[in-house]
Amino acid sequence: MKTTYTASTLAESLVPSRSEAELRKLNNLVRNWAAQGLLRPLPGSGGKGKGVHRRYDRWEVYKAAVLLELTRYGLPWNVLARVAGLFDDTRPLPRAIRQTRPQAALAVADKKRSARTDLLAAAIDGHQPVYLILAADASGGFTVEFGKDLTPPAGARSFAVVNVTEVLAQYR
Repeated sequence: MKTTYTASTLAESLVPSRSEAELRKLNNLVRNWAAQGLLRPLPGSGGKGKGVHRRYDRWEVYKAAVLLELTRYGLPWNVLARVAGLFDDTRPLPRAIRQTRPQAALAVADKKRSARTDLLAAAIDGHQPVYLILAADASGGFTVEFGKDLTPPAGARSFAVVNVTEVLAQYR
């Protein structure tokens, strides 16, 4: 697997057997996700001018694969944004940001992130089934979380599940 991707190579990696027209459509979708902040390029990539491409790391490929799966079901952008946010919150903070935070704040953030990071790592490696659970509650709100089982969250009125381990199987 590559270490960095442009929007075009990211689209190709999501579904390598697509026709040229389908790849163009998927490339536009990737660019739309980036424009809306769902995908985040690496810092310093995508400078100004023609021919300069934003670059994405593997983490964004994993996120894009799950977003593509959710897009297949016609889920709205606000759901995709929440899922992208979950991936971003699970990702370790870059060193430049860690250096600006107090140790106590980092410890709290790392503790919250740790369980999700372990689950996502297990999904990426294929060690165990890991699910993305989208649960609606009676008030009209919803939660998005990674889980090891298919048990709906407490108070969930309904829920949808994506097997993240299976979605990411092609990246092992």
